[in-house]
Amino acid sequence: MMAKKIDAAGKKLKDSGLAVLSFYGSRKARNSIITKLLAKQENVAATVFDKLRYRIVTEKPEDVLSTVIWLSHHLFPFNYVIPRQSHNNLMEFSEMLEDGVFQHLKDQLQSNGIVEEERPKTEKNSFSAATYRTINFIVDIPLRIDHLVNSATSHRLGSIVYVMVEFQILDQKTALTNEEGENAHSLYKKRQLGQVGFRLRKGGKRRSK
Repeated sequence: MMAKKIDAAGKKLKDSGLAVLSFYGSRKARNSIITKLLAKQENVAATVFDKLRYRIVTEKPEDVLSTVIWLSHHLFPFNYVIPRQSHNNLMEFSEMLEDGVFQHLKDQLQSNGIVEEERPKTEKNSFSAATYRTINFIVDIPLRIDHLVNSATSHRLGSIVYVMVEFQILDQKTALTNEEGENAHSLYKKRQLGQVGFRLRKGGKRRSK
């Protein structure tokens, strides 16, 4: 149900006139979840936030901000984004505002005394290569399940559940670069499996994620 809801939003996004080249989703395979849990120090299944994930590729870097704004207006409110689970090493927010369309946003920031972006330090995925670039965030998306809840329990349990979904947003050139050399997914998995093997043999903590 959640996939259908997001897929429908993805179709609307591509029909909106924004320069979005692709919008596609996938579910993390069971063996990938197990590998990630073994590689992490925190072995709680709930901390695997990307069981359902979507990747959105724009034509150019300057199209990224427009896409994020569209998503926050049509798919989820910004306050549903899970705190401390957002990462951006693709581009500075100030760069996104260089597009004249967002001059009003820049003016509002400056009028409120915000001149430069203060980017908080985020924990890097130690299995990703140093040149891997993306914007990703985890969202608690509400989903109505009226057809699954009978009237006798709906007043106690409610008819809305929240499903965590990961969104990755990047431009086409970066998407291609992210698949080359050390960024290749096969090498990412190799580094991750190496950590799993190390922890199973030694109970070590060589990597943090």
